[in-house]
Amino acid sequence: MSENLAHILGFHLKEYFFLPIVCLEIVNNFATAADPAVTNAFFQQYFLSILQDIFFVLTDTDHKSGFKLQSVVLARLYQLIELNVIQTPLFDPAQVSDPSMNNVAFLREYTANLLKNAFPHVQKCVFLLLVPFHFRSRLIVFLLYSILTAHKSKSS
Repeated sequence: MSENLAHILGFHLKEYFFLPIVCLEIVNNFATAADPAVTNAFFQQYFLSILQDIFFVLTDTDHKSGFKLQSVVLARLYQLIELNVIQTPLFDPAQVSDPSMNNVAFLREYTANLLKNAFPHVQKCVFLLLVPFHFRSRLIVFLLYSILTAHKSKSS
């Protein structure tokens, strides 16, 4: 989906995430749109794709640049959920069995699953503790934890 966004905006997906400041500006512009319907429509369409693509780049061992700004974009995405700026569900309510599901709970589970797939050596409970609150500082702690546990499992 975010490939469509990148195409609409005139650049390729990989360039999109090598320019996280552009992504942050787009996120901020839609978050502060005068019409909440525009905000909700944009994020319902692209939020999870942006989140997934940024995590893909951050967890790519060959990727080194842009960590700080990509972390800022992720923190901003979580902030938008925590502040209820995005009022439409980011999930399909018909496919969720919990009637009390909201974006905060959904995003927490979604992110935990996303990270669990990227770091299979880390237990899922670690991810559930990590996200989404105080994301930026916990991202650093998580990355250090994952490096240490990966190193420990290789040396065993």
